[in-house]
Amino acid sequence: MSATAALVAIVGVWSIWAAPRARRRLALRPRLVLIAVLGVLVAVGFVVAGRVPEVVLTLVSTCTVVLAQSRDSATRSDHPGQSP
Repeated sequence: MSATAALVAIVGVWSIWAAPRARRRLALRPRLVLIAVLGVLVAVGFVVAGRVPEVVLTLVSTCTVVLAQSRDSATRSDHPGQSP
């Protein structure tokens, strides 16, 4: 799979199930797992390409997003568009 196709696939998956206004947004825990898996996939792509600084940046960014979403009370609602 080319790098461009992989990026499009990852962004597509994120936009369907994890984006803030996604119609099919997952509940909090499955969404956090999905975000973590997508981040690891991007990091693996950088490992294959031999880009160590990008691997570190990707993993730190993924951890930051997962922690922020898990602590943000606005993301705790299982239904997008509704207040917790």
